[in-house]
Amino acid sequence: METLSVEIVITILENLSKETLKVVRLTSKELSALASPLLFSRVYASSHLHDLEVLSSISRHPVLSLYVREIVFCGMFFHSSGIKTNNKSIPEDDLKNGRQYYKSRLDEQNETMSSKEDLVIISTALARMPNIQMVVLTNHWLPTRDLLNHCDYETRVYGPEGQYGEGPYGDARSGGPLSRCYPRFAEKPDGWQQLIPGKISRYIRIDHGFTVMCQAQSIAQVPVQMLSIDYTDPVMMDTAAVPGISVGSFCVTLRMLSHFINAFRHLRKMSFGLFLNGFDHDCDMSDDMDNHTDEWLALMEENVVKVFTAATDLEELAIDFTDSMHRITLNNFWGDHTWHRLHSLKLFRKRMYQNEMVELIRRHCKTLEVLHLYSIVIHGGGWPEVADVMRECVALRSLSFGRLGERVDHNNVKPVIIENLEDYVLRGGLGPIYDPDYRPQTPTCASLL
Repeated sequence: METLSVEIVITILENLSKETLKVVRLTSKELSALASPLLFSRVYASSHLHDLEVLSSISRHPVLSLYVREIVFCGMFFHSSGIKTNNKSIPEDDLKNGRQYYKSRLDEQNETMSSKEDLVIISTALARMPNIQMVVLTNHWLPTRDLLNHCDYETRVYGPEGQYGEGPYGDARSGGPLSRCYPRFAEKPDGWQQLIPGKISRYIRIDHGFTVMCQAQSIAQVPVQMLSIDYTDPVMMDTAAVPGISVGSFCVTLRMLSHFINAFRHLRKMSFGLFLNGFDHDCDMSDDMDNHTDEWLALMEENVVKVFTAATDLEELAIDFTDSMHRITLNNFWGDHTWHRLHSLKLFRKRMYQNEMVELIRRHCKTLEVLHLYSIVIHGGGWPEVADVMRECVALRSLSFGRLGERVDHNNVKPVIIENLEDYVLRGGLGPIYDPDYRPQTPTCASLL
């Protein structure tokens, strides 16, 4: 070590596993001083006492608490329906112990949440860790993704390769301390959202981690600058979890809404996922809403707008609409607000009117440098008109498109030739933006039944 510079040693340490770092840290005071900031840069929180006790212990340490830059809330919860009575692949004794363990954790969790002990411990811990810069919310025990920076579309939507049983992430547990000591024979908790009674609906889905972390940040007055919603897509998972924060989480009192606003006020970078439950996602967006719900009311009362636009200094925004927001306009999320420092905009999985996209880009054409659009379908106009507005963005230097289309009618989407669209925006290329061989499909009588 004496022959290497500190920078080189740190680079070497950054490439070691956490288990190896723990060993290296014990070999000398010098290496301990260099390894500790790497080991304790991230802490975990949840609504489980085991995780909360470790979080509290780190936050009380006069040195380790200063190393923490990121806090991850693992939204894995126990449910009464999760106590299974039969599983032939597990020995009877292990099955019995597993049910008892699950029941104990369920009772403990419910008491922690009902008494708001998780909120008290997390807000107190945040106040003791002055260098927190980032909050990550998950609904899994998988490794978190770098959603704020370079994350490809497939990884963003479907998670790390092999997370469903194969590869390096197949059986990974990268959540809080509870995930690493959880017995193999017990039924695992899951990322189901919590259900509470609604004012209009029988019940609404809320993300407990989102509400708790917003309250904790507001109470502790921690100016967090980065927020990442790292939710896994349930398509390939045996779970009722959803790939984004439920809009029902915004069905809150004015006091709670003020906590949300305070939590978003200092954000500079945000990767967010939103999910709206219970609608026909393929219906025409011009259809009237006959059955209003609490979630719809939260959008109409601009609760979501007030929270998102509180981040007045936002510089980077990535938002996944999870294919569940097709009939909701962009104005229901951020009105006609302009973020005067926004230089990176990434939109995923949304169907929208052409004028919505045009107005959003035009409002930010002076500052926008990076524009990523994936799985975006427009109607009421075409992509050539949108491309003309993109060309007005004087600072634009990076484009990334994928799976773009124009909705011809209820049954047909005309695909965009991505390379030609990018070439036209950046260099004025003249290639066709749409596939010249595309022909709309005529629905058969059987498909209309």
